[in-house]
Amino acid sequence: MKNKNKANKKNTSTVISAESVKSAASKTDVLKKEEVQNFTVFLPKEFHRRLKIYSIANDEQMGNILLNIIRRGAEVYKKDNPEFPAWEQ
Repeated sequence: MKNKNKANKKNTSTVISAESVKSAASKTDVLKKEEVQNFTVFLPKEFHRRLKIYSIANDEQMGNILLNIIRRGAEVYKKDNPEFPAWEQ
């Protein structure tokens, strides 16, 4: 049981609200507007803490943070995508 919990903690994915993704999608072609729902963003640990700090930010601010993450090479996937990559640092 402990090993299973430990494995889950290695996953650095964070779910970002649809409103935040819409804000980002309106400013970039990385995400298609018609595909906006809840997305899971796979990001390096260095971003994970920063994202938590800004989790109380409004949607426009979250959209800007998401844009910066995308520009730095994070991978964005739809939440219901069955082929999430295994992200390990």
